[in-house]
Amino acid sequence: MQAQRRKLSKTAAELACVAAEKAASGGDVSEELKQLDVCQRLLAALPPPRFHDIYPAFLITAICLTAASMAWAIRVPKTKIHLRAKTTSVTMRLAGPLDWKGSWRVGGSLVRLQEFARLEVPPEFGTTEPLTGRAWLDIAGGSTKLTRLGISRGALVSVTSSESGYVQILTLGKAFQGEIQTAGSPSVSAGRAPGRTTQVRLPSAPFDPPATVTFYDAGRPAIPALLRVSPAGTLKLSQVATQGLSLFAETTNAEQQSSVASTVVKGFTSSIVEGTLTLSDTGEALKLDAGAPLDIAGADGLISTLEIGPTGVQLSFDGEARGVLLGIPGFDRNLKPTFLEYLYNQKKLGFFWGVVTFIWGLIWSGRKLLSL
Repeated sequence: MQAQRRKLSKTAAELACVAAEKAASGGDVSEELKQLDVCQRLLAALPPPRFHDIYPAFLITAICLTAASMAWAIRVPKTKIHLRAKTTSVTMRLAGPLDWKGSWRVGGSLVRLQEFARLEVPPEFGTTEPLTGRAWLDIAGGSTKLTRLGISRGALVSVTSSESGYVQILTLGKAFQGEIQTAGSPSVSAGRAPGRTTQVRLPSAPFDPPATVTFYDAGRPAIPALLRVSPAGTLKLSQVATQGLSLFAETTNAEQQSSVASTVVKGFTSSIVEGTLTLSDTGEALKLDAGAPLDIAGADGLISTLEIGPTGVQLSFDGEARGVLLGIPGFDRNLKPTFLEYLYNQKKLGFFWGVVTFIWGLIWSGRKLLSL
């Protein structure tokens, strides 16, 4: 068939050239036009090449395979997660200001304020010089409670709980302020800078009503402000907006040598005690065991509840993440779903396209019926 089609096409081209020459010289071209018409009719009557029949099928198959392969291999840019965890350390960058007022009992042991630009103490303390610059203050004994806490938007905040019951709150880069009240007969020492002690003269009578200490730091890029307490109760924070979240704690060389190798990642160890991670886009829920190395990159969302107490930190986080890895580097599992997994689990999206296909079928069938 292909050979005959080529011969007819060649003949038609030759007849067209002859007819053109005759027409240019004023001759009669009716016979050539008749033969040319016969050639065109024969070409139209011949069955089309088989390749033309299977070409659309090949093209559609290739497009579908390429699209499916890409959807299977490429992961979504961001995935929604829900995380509930009990941990000994959490680090986050605040996406909004944190402002808390209440009563959190933090006495029972040493309360330390360190690297603050300004500490305002009551006149009863009798300090010989103002506590400014890189001021510090230690309060031991008595009855102490935190009554106010404020951290500005954009601050890098780290909350760490130790086995001995201490809780450290470190902030970096933005303003950190608050208020502490102490009653009874505490022991107080203070200074304007690390290694420098200012004389403090306390009254012989117990503080009643409590004495108030306020602290403030504007936030320096390389020097974190520290609040260290030994809590007897639980500090409950809610609706904390964050632009980053990490459940890793920095470790020393000695701690790294004594830690399980699978939980140490570049000088940091997982601080997770227990928890559950749910991938909202697919509905997959993963149980997090103690020391699970969960790496969440670019987490933007909201910590609905954050509880800080003597037994550690508990949080509930909802948001989006650019990356979710579980495991040590080289052996980790990428939990972020592919586009194919995402589409498979979007029931509403599948229902929508099913309805669109159904309506299109009705319209197409109606068009065919009306054309009869």
